[in-house]
Amino acid sequence: MKSKNASIDILKFVFSILIILLHSCQVGNFSLRQNSVYGYGYVFIIFVICRIAVPFFFVTSSYFLFRGMKKSPEPHMRVFNYCKRLFILYSVWFLLNGVYVAVFKLGFPNNMSLKSFIILIRDIILGNGFPASWFLMACIIDAILLFFACKTDKGKNRLAIGIAVFCYIICLLMTYYNFLTGEHLNKIFDLINHYWGTFYISFPFALIFFVIGKIIAEHEESINISVKKALIIFTFLFILTAAEIFLLFYTTTDYMPKSGTTCMMLPLLSASLLILCLKIPLEYKPIYTIFRKTSTIIYCSHGSIMILLNKYISANYDIHSIYKCTILFFSTLLICGVISFIIIKLSQKYNFLKYLY
Repeated sequence: MKSKNASIDILKFVFSILIILLHSCQVGNFSLRQNSVYGYGYVFIIFVICRIAVPFFFVTSSYFLFRGMKKSPEPHMRVFNYCKRLFILYSVWFLLNGVYVAVFKLGFPNNMSLKSFIILIRDIILGNGFPASWFLMACIIDAILLFFACKTDKGKNRLAIGIAVFCYIICLLMTYYNFLTGEHLNKIFDLINHYWGTFYISFPFALIFFVIGKIIAEHEESINISVKKALIIFTFLFILTAAEIFLLFYTTTDYMPKSGTTCMMLPLLSASLLILCLKIPLEYKPIYTIFRKTSTIIYCSHGSIMILLNKYISANYDIHSIYKCTILFFSTLLICGVISFIIIKLSQKYNFLKYLY
């Protein structure tokens, strides 16, 4: 039987691997001048292709949530169960990342303080309680915000769209388009990030993608375009996204920034990619379910593993950042792959392990 979910599950698995690649370059402090052949390739792979991953996760998560709500007699319970499932997933992985949290967040054993505990609470809600965990908490918060925003707006999306666009514009001005802001606005942004953590790596950034997923879920039947047209639209938007990022990089600085999250074309590109996936139903196979489970386990486990590996490599070896990032990528991918295999295999016998994905 053909399923629209199959292509989404395959893509989520591929994107989970690309997220490891992206974070390997960040954690390993990859350095390379932009104005070289390798620099062009690096910008294209890391800042164009890899940057689609997390927005796509947000769009698809919202799509499945609100697609289910259309048929639910109790939509509020659908949101509640969605948030409950993600909260359990977050809590279990938070406990498994206990060593990382204790040492790197709380400063155990010598630097623990009330301030570090307060910062941890803030990061759990607004940022990363453990590496890359902001995605899970952003999904929970945005699902609740979007539900109540639309309820307040009598079932329409106008209020939600307005809030989401405003938040995304702030994220744009804090990152790629920071050169447009003046000194006074930058001081306000610095103050926000000082108390917030990182505003543009939190639920305000994700809200616009959640709105997109909801709109596509609600109007899926009316999106009557062929696979060919969907592919043309995605390709066109992908080219515009790449052009935007390259233009920003090569007109604002000679060196690549360590990280970046937002560009104007990213919401439209994410929407077109989801629509393209929905227009390509595939014969569903058991391996696709494994892909979906593996992508979740990889996302939740790779951050701490990579940081600990980087600490070990940096302390014992003096190697170029290119080699360090390569080692981090393949080592983390291998370890996450083994962990995923063990968890999925054992979960057939021990049901509690299903809370890990």
